Amino acid sequence: MEEDKVRPETESSYSKLPEEIRGQIDALSEGPDVPRLPDIKEKLAANWQGKFELFESQTKLLGMEMIEELEEGDGRGFMAMTYSGSILSVGPAQEEESSRGLPGSRWVEYVPIKLRQDVPEIASGYGAMIVGQAVRASSLRFDGGPVKSTSAVYRIAACSPDVPPEEQDKRIREAAIFLTHGFIKMNRTLSAERQVGVEQFTLRGMAQYVARKNDVATVLVKKILEDFFSTAETGILLGERVSLGRLGSASLKAKPARKARVIKNPLTKEEVLVPAKPETAVPKFTFHKSLKDKAELPGMERDED
Repeated sequence: MEEDKVRPETESSYSKLPEEIRGQIDALSEGPDVPRLPDIKEKLAANWQGKFELFESQTKLLGMEMIEELEEGDGRGFMAMTYSGSILSVGPAQEEESSRGLPGSRWVEYVPIKLRQDVPEIASGYGAMIVGQAVRASSLRFDGGPVKSTSAVYRIAACSPDVPPEEQDKRIREAAIFLTHGFIKMNRTLSAERQVGVEQFTLRGMAQYVARKNDVATVLVKKILEDFFSTAETGILLGERVSLGRLGSASLKAKPARKARVIKNPLTKEEVLVPAKPETAVPKFTFHKSLKDKAELPGMERDED
């Protein structure tokens, strides 16, 4: 394996990457799912680097640390990014037997981020046992569960040992969702002609993602989401303050009645009658503090108007 090196700033994005990643980009650039552009390798290299930076920043924000290997018996949950740019999420080892597996088994989710589709195929499930060690630059192998092996791992980010398993589980699941959609969004920037992921955050797109992640029918997820939104809308219209979890809460705010009045047009100086208006109710949304805090963190991507 070629070691990561600091190369001159004048070198291209492609030449700065390790040999294994350049090999992945070479193969991808010749495939049917990318546009034939003179600088496509540079675009793919910049895309890959952006994904790694997002992986690095998100795992760091959630208190994970980069490690070279996870020794046998280390029950910490972790996330890994492969040389091919796929995401692997591995939950903490179970301490006792349950309906989801034997002691030491874990839940695993493997997401290959493909360029040609907005919702990637997801292998997700419980009961996986790591075979041997999880080592950087090697593939990971599992006994049981939905994933048998992965491509070679580029980086491993593990939860701190002092974080309770339940909290580790929560952080890894949250990071997996954020990184999956972040990677998909980055793929959309590769070419203006290829509108990959245009429905990523529509009801349909989110229903497809949740369905594949939980191995249920998309139509069922969509019905559940529609019922959820209808229930929330009903509560708002009935004057209730409706909690939408980590997003925030929605309600109706009374807008007081307004008397009729005469004002002067600032341009023509002509007097104009502004009619009276009765009291009305307007929708109001209050964002949750945790969402506001996350939006202020460095490294969070923002759309520019």
